[in-house]
Amino acid sequence: MILAALPDVHLGDLQQGARALLRSGVLTARDGQDLARVRRFHPQLDAAFSALCGYRVVLRGQGARLVRVRDQLDPTAVLRSSSGRPFDRDRLALLFLALSELDRFPHQVALSELASALRRASLDLGEGRFDPDQHSNRRAFCDVLDNLQGLGVLSLCDGGTESWAQDPDQGEALFDVDHDAASLLFRPRLVLERLASVQDFLVRDPAGRDPAGRDPAGRDTAGGRDPRRQSLRQRVARALVEAPVVLFDDLDADAAQYLTLEWRGLAEDVERLLGCRVERRKEGVALVDTAPGGLGERFPQGGSATHVALLLAERIARQAAASTTAGAPTPASRSEQLRAELDLALDLPGPPPSQVDEPPGPFLTTTWLLQVAAQLCQDYGAALKADHRADASVLLEDGLDLLQRFDLVRCVPGGVVATPALARYRRPELMVPAGAQVALFTPAVEDPA
Repeated sequence: MILAALPDVHLGDLQQGARALLRSGVLTARDGQDLARVRRFHPQLDAAFSALCGYRVVLRGQGARLVRVRDQLDPTAVLRSSSGRPFDRDRLALLFLALSELDRFPHQVALSELASALRRASLDLGEGRFDPDQHSNRRAFCDVLDNLQGLGVLSLCDGGTESWAQDPDQGEALFDVDHDAASLLFRPRLVLERLASVQDFLVRDPAGRDPAGRDPAGRDTAGGRDPRRQSLRQRVARALVEAPVVLFDDLDADAAQYLTLEWRGLAEDVERLLGCRVERRKEGVALVDTAPGGLGERFPQGGSATHVALLLAERIARQAAASTTAGAPTPASRSEQLRAELDLALDLPGPPPSQVDEPPGPFLTTTWLLQVAAQLCQDYGAALKADHRADASVLLEDGLDLLQRFDLVRCVPGGVVATPALARYRRPELMVPAGAQVALFTPAVEDPA
């Protein structure tokens, strides 16, 4: 068992540090106690994450990073603007340009100076060049600055981005730059010129080991286990700590068999490292995140979109039993489709797309979902925000987006497929037995004998 030598009195602090690493990926000086915990227990955290998941914990200056390895591409893992919309291509390009240009500045940078540097750096991008004279480009740049602040790379000292977005001649802002955080964010493993396929970013051996059972840092983490079996264990563990629910149908045959037979030992290690509870159900395994700080975004939480998602989840769960079935895209099939699309877009000589089985699930049509959304607008309009009251399609889009992010539904052409985890949000029904009922305080009838 991992962390067996660590006294239980220290386990709580280590678990909070482990959850902070999984939640944020990169910790900076502003993370205070979480960073202090990671620095204090760095040897134990590095060894535990390496043995369990094949990850590494790296310290650099006043920062720390959990270096992950990926088995599959995840189309849902995207950066988002302050309005919740996913980053488009222009915003992603600006983000990486900004990271590359920040190294040219000392510990502070003015917004206008960084914008000018990005204008010069983007001259070779053609249609994607950055022009701060255009309002749409300034809005995109402000979204990038918000994300860099959220990641701890920038800290606002004076001014604000909103006034600059409205008028660059009148607005200005000054930022502190955390170069340690910037360098921790940008740690490429490959030279892009040698990339043959986007698949090269993924680990072929899921544990990232050589045949002797060593990880990329040269450490022997097999711990006496067969390296192939340890690799399989790490692949299953990664799926469990990175997603709220792992379904047996989403795993290949070897991984599903391992999770079925060895889930108790794996659950003990995950619970000891993260302080979260692992639940086993017929369809799969769930990591129940109730610990302080958490592992990331939680559902449900406050906000109109969450209320809408809960209402939609209850309606979908109630209808699921009477619905038809359709194939639900699995993480493997989504990864393969995204890999093929990216290889084609980048003109890379990647392998041809392979066929991945998609298990069936309850299918709810878009027409039915729109009818439900319209009924929700009518029933709960006063409790919804203006956009949701005005347009049922917007209500439906926001609700499904949240449900999809937590893998409670999977979007397919013409509707969605509900996953088994959605049943957790089904409203319980009271079953009334047939026949005469005895009141709680009815006196007992004495036996005439």
